[in-house]
Amino acid sequence: EKDMTHPGLTPTVTRMLHDKLYEKRKVAALEIEKLVKTYTSNENTQDIQRVISLLAAEFTLSQNSHSRKGGLIGLAACAIALGNQHIQPHLESLIKPVLICSSDPDSRMRYFACESLYNIVKVSRADTLPYFSELFDALSKLSADPDPNVRNGSDLLDRLLKDIVTETPTFDVTAFVSLLRERMYTKKQFTRRFLVQWLKCVMSIPEVDILVFLPELLDPLLLILGDPSKEIRNMCQSTLGEFQTMIQKSPDKVDFNNMANIIITHSQSEGKISLNDNLLIQERSLNWLVHFISLAGSVVLKYLSGILGAILPTLAHEDVQHKNIRETAKRANVSLMKLITPALDKEQTDQTHRSPIYYYAIVYNYQNNVTNVAKSANPTFYFVVKFHFNFKCSRPNTNLPLTEIVDVFTEHLDFDSTYTKSAVIRWITHLLIKIPYSIFDHVEKIFTEVMKRLSDPADDVVLLTLECMAEMASSVAGTPIDSQVFVGTRLKCKFVVWLNTSLHTSNTPLVLNVYFTKFISRLLRYFKNDQDLLEKRSSFIIRQLCALLHAENVFRALSSSLTFSKEQQELEDPRFCSHAIKKLNTILMTSSELSELREKLKNKSGKENSDLFCCLYKSWCHNPVAAICLCLLTQNYQHCCTLLQKFSDFELTVDLLMELDKLVQLLESPIFAYLRLQLLEGTCRQHLTKCLYSLLMLLPQSRSFDTLHHRLNCVPDSTLLPALSHDSEPGNRLVDVDFNQLFKHFVDVQLRHAEFKRHSRLQASIT
Repeated sequence: EKDMTHPGLTPTVTRMLHDKLYEKRKVAALEIEKLVKTYTSNENTQDIQRVISLLAAEFTLSQNSHSRKGGLIGLAACAIALGNQHIQPHLESLIKPVLICSSDPDSRMRYFACESLYNIVKVSRADTLPYFSELFDALSKLSADPDPNVRNGSDLLDRLLKDIVTETPTFDVTAFVSLLRERMYTKKQFTRRFLVQWLKCVMSIPEVDILVFLPELLDPLLLILGDPSKEIRNMCQSTLGEFQTMIQKSPDKVDFNNMANIIITHSQSEGKISLNDNLLIQERSLNWLVHFISLAGSVVLKYLSGILGAILPTLAHEDVQHKNIRETAKRANVSLMKLITPALDKEQTDQTHRSPIYYYAIVYNYQNNVTNVAKSANPTFYFVVKFHFNFKCSRPNTNLPLTEIVDVFTEHLDFDSTYTKSAVIRWITHLLIKIPYSIFDHVEKIFTEVMKRLSDPADDVVLLTLECMAEMASSVAGTPIDSQVFVGTRLKCKFVVWLNTSLHTSNTPLVLNVYFTKFISRLLRYFKNDQDLLEKRSSFIIRQLCALLHAENVFRALSSSLTFSKEQQELEDPRFCSHAIKKLNTILMTSSELSELREKLKNKSGKENSDLFCCLYKSWCHNPVAAICLCLLTQNYQHCCTLLQKFSDFELTVDLLMELDKLVQLLESPIFAYLRLQLLEGTCRQHLTKCLYSLLMLLPQSRSFDTLHHRLNCVPDSTLLPALSHDSEPGNRLVDVDFNQLFKHFVDVQLRHAEFKRHSRLQASIT
């Protein structure tokens, strides 16, 4: 008996499909299965399709929920009856109605839809893959269903579909990745877990080259690392770790260019980071960055400005919470620095800007064919020779975005963090060493910004600034200062020694360029405008400069800049000059960094030493006591007596007397031990004794007076000392110096100071 309103189905079967009891619907499904099997054996395709269409239209679309459930179980029965060999022509008619029911408002309906799909897919196996997109979309929603029974049902279907995909070599991975990526930006935890699990499944298929699709998947994967669920975060970390392992095995398959900006974006600090999940995103991104730098090498240099923009702020974090991020950022920073090599420097066409000593070294090494010898004896030297030779022959163009890099440096030099500022200055120094000609195109901007850091409260930042300035002032890319011979050799700064990448050795002659003069001039201007900097930092700054660029070069330049000249007298500030010379004299007389310069001034003679003395003397005249001290150090005692006699024309202010007091204390120090012993010698005793007594006469009755007086009383009676002969050495050790001219200069400078004081008092009385 057949139901004419439902062709192919008996009224009993139809009625049971509408029943609310599951057992009766199941009995009806068994009857449908028998019926479809009969149609299949008779190859009655039309009746099969008629039954499927009836179940889809009349049952699964019914308003009655029980009828819809009956339609679902009936369609599953049809699939089972058809079997794997006959289901393919009817697959679309079977799947589409069930997929519609999978989004039904009734949770029980969604559960039965999962059950029905499971049976259909289990029968059809690989024939289901043309409908993979629809099935995957439904599963992604069902996996996040609020009903746990529905989620359990979808899990069964999910595992089945994964098995089919894994065993099917024709699976369309491209379409799958597109589906996956557009859904991975969801914030639903269950959906995220479902998607990551699917990605891991596809990654496990040997035939699938998933690395090709990594640029599309990396961004959402890093975002999933921010999920509140620890399980999902761990799963995502595991997936990213597998990707890293694949990259290390096959780096040639990775499109670094398409992933660089993604990693840079996620590596950037958000400023106020409080959530651990966001910290994890940043940490993992930085970890990826380290791997990319290691594997991609110079490919990442074109993104250097962006990478530095991400790394530098991260170095500012000092709390324990950010420790891992900070350490990873440091590793990335060091790895990046190692990618900067001299080969990246631009071709230098203007040969006049190169140091003659620099070229001489190249020609000498080449002509004498020392390369093979150097290679066996000194690997570092061999590298230098080889580098210079290649530099001269051919030089690749650099892809470094230096303009953008310098902008990043400028921005981050204003950070409060000492670590960030230090990293920036180290970078600038590194670029000056490795690619001097390229970075010198931006040197004006760099010079101005880095100089500002001299007033930084952190000593480490100031020291790095001085090292950077020293490298800039002695760079081969700068224009050498004409007609001036410099003393000393280039020294490695502490940072370069730590990085172990410098081309400079301690034997490289020091040739200073115009930025040395510019730096000294700017430094004095800073001292003049910032009294606190002059008082608290001048000694530290000058001493470090002397260690980096040799004390004689530094003191010659400072002295020349401070020397009074009639052409610039309107621009001079005598009060500042006097105070600056007082500071410089203290440094010269007491600092260990100046010991070599002191010995040279004290003992050596000749035109070079006389020129050095005259250079210092002309500026030392700004401070009478400093000038006296310099003459005592250089053993020009007769001229010292002349200066002290001139003190009677000066206004003996409290400040001047205090400086004389300090001079006496200095004379009692080990530095002037030789002077005290000379009181026992016949050669210079006469002028030296007169100097000290002149000084004694200027002092008021004080402790310093008593000290000096006691010292002079310790000198034995002249009858016990060697007699003064007529052919004794002159009172001034430097015999080739025109001391009359120097005395005239001293008087002119002091008149200028007296005029300035009178003018200042007049202005004060008017106001």
